[in-house]
Amino acid sequence: MVSVFCSFLGLALLLLVGCGGGGGGDDDSNSPPVDSFGGIISSVVPAGAAGLATEEKESTEEFWTPDRIREAVRNTLETEAPIDMKFGISALNKTAHQFQGGAQKRFPPCNPDSDKESNFITETLNNKADPSPVLQASTICPPSSYQLYSTRGYRYYPEKTMGVLLFLKKGVAYYCSASLIGKRMLLTAAHCVSSDAAWHTNFLFIPGFNNGSNYEPYGHFSASHILVYSGWFNNKFLPADYAIIVLKEAIGDQLGWLGFTVNYSPAGKTWDQFGYPGAPAGDSMTLLMNRSSYGGEDCSAGQPCRIVVGSGMSEGSSGGPWILWQDNIPYANSVQSQVMASCEGAVSPYFDTHAGDLFGSAQSLQ
Repeated sequence: MVSVFCSFLGLALLLLVGCGGGGGGDDDSNSPPVDSFGGIISSVVPAGAAGLATEEKESTEEFWTPDRIREAVRNTLETEAPIDMKFGISALNKTAHQFQGGAQKRFPPCNPDSDKESNFITETLNNKADPSPVLQASTICPPSSYQLYSTRGYRYYPEKTMGVLLFLKKGVAYYCSASLIGKRMLLTAAHCVSSDAAWHTNFLFIPGFNNGSNYEPYGHFSASHILVYSGWFNNKFLPADYAIIVLKEAIGDQLGWLGFTVNYSPAGKTWDQFGYPGAPAGDSMTLLMNRSSYGGEDCSAGQPCRIVVGSGMSEGSSGGPWILWQDNIPYANSVQSQVMASCEGAVSPYFDTHAGDLFGSAQSLQ
C-alpha cells in the first residue's frame, strides 16, 4: 500500500512552477556565462566503476563487515577550502545576482508516515533542540548566524531518509552523508563518488545510521548507477559538486524520500542542513542538523555562484541535504560541499537547471 501510494503521489504532485526572478545582477555583459558543467556521466556499477570487484555480493555486503564500517566512519573525507575564500569573505556578495530566471521546478517528496504524524519536523525540532553551539554573524565571519540541533532520530520522517554512504577511495574506507530523493535515488556530493577522474568504489548506503546497538535499523543497500557532471569528474568544477546514486532496491517505498527543487533564488531563504559530522561537531555516527539563512555568494569557482551560510558542521557531513521547507514539506535544495577554513561556515552548490537535468536522468533509471 505504501509503495502504491508513494508512486501515485510522486506522479500526481509533480509541479512545474512558472518562471521567476531577476536578470544578470551586476554583470553588464549580454553574453551568457561559460557552461563548465559539461555533460552528464552515468556509470554502471560495478562494470562502469573501475576497481569494483565483479563479485557483487563480496564487494559490497560481505565486504562491509562491522570492523570495516567502524574504520570508514573514523575517516571523514577531507575537502579543500574554497579558492581564495579568505579574500572572498570580506567582499562577500549578499545580493543573489546569480538567479537567471530559469524555470522553477519542484519534484515532490513521499512521506509514508504522513497518516501517522500531525506535525512535521520543523514544528518539533525547536522543542527538542540541542542549543549548542551558536555563532552570530560578525564582521570577521559575515555569512550568517547558525544553530546546531539534535534530531528526533531514525524512526521519524524525514530523518529516516538520511544515512551514511560508505565507499573506498584509492583502497581506503571513507564515509559521507546522503539522502533519498526518490524510491531508488540517493543524493550526495560529487566528491563522495569520484576524485581525480576516477570513481570511488564499493558504495554502500545505510539509512538511519546511528551510534546505538542497532546501527543499521533498515539494512544496507548497494548501488547500480552513479551520475555526475563531467565538469566535476574531469576538472573538479566546484559548482557541480553534487551527484545522484541509483540504488538496486526501491527502499524509498518503505522509508519515503525528500522532494527536490531547482532554480529557486537563495535570497532570504533558510535551510536545514543535515549530516553526520565528525569532530569537533559530532561523533560521525549521530545525525545532526544545522539551521542557517542565506549569507551571500562565493563566485571564485565559476558560475553559478555557490551559496554561503553560517555552519557548525564539520567534515563527514559532506553530501548531506540542504532542506528548504515549503508549506511544511521538505525539499532538497543543495548538498553540503565545503567548509570554510577561515570561518565557521559552509559553501555549497546552487541547484539550477543542471541539477534538474541530473535528477531527470537519474529518474529515468529507477
